[in-house]
Amino acid sequence: MSEELKACPFCGSISVREGCDTPDAKWHYVECDDCHATSKADLGVSGAIENWQSRPIEDSLRKEIESLQSMTIVYHTKQVDALRDELELSRKIADEAIKQNEILTKQLDEWEEKEAACCPEDFGFEEVIKSLRKQIEEIKNVALRVLNKLDEFDYTESGVNWEIKSGITEIKRIGGKNE
Repeated sequence: MSEELKACPFCGSISVREGCDTPDAKWHYVECDDCHATSKADLGVSGAIENWQSRPIEDSLRKEIESLQSMTIVYHTKQVDALRDELELSRKIADEAIKQNEILTKQLDEWEEKEAACCPEDFGFEEVIKSLRKQIEEIKNVALRVLNKLDEFDYTESGVNWEIKSGITEIKRIGGKNE
């Protein structure tokens, strides 16, 4: 026998053999020595082996599994690519928030200097400036936390979407723009 026989499809035994049913050795089959399952008989040994080796349902299921695995890999790859794009956009937004924070801080410093020079009396500007500085600092801290999370991110971690969304929600809350 040139090719190795497959294991029994019923019990999984590898103890299978070719046999014949008649004294004149016309009808051949393959039989499992453990559960005695047999192939469809054939006039030749090669036909009996082909009948034993042929597993159309099993072969079909294997092909379907391979197809599904390929589709899963493609889907997962697309999801990871989309997530990477989303993370890159989040990084750019956080970087831009930090740049805007620096601009606002500089403008606030200039405004504070002008207010002090032209209005020596207290018109309540100090409290407004203090409140604005606090909001700017909070936005900067949120943006830095988002950037730190992005730097720590493992592309297989699913929790990052929540982190980014909660960070954006927090930025909107600080800025007074509730969703």
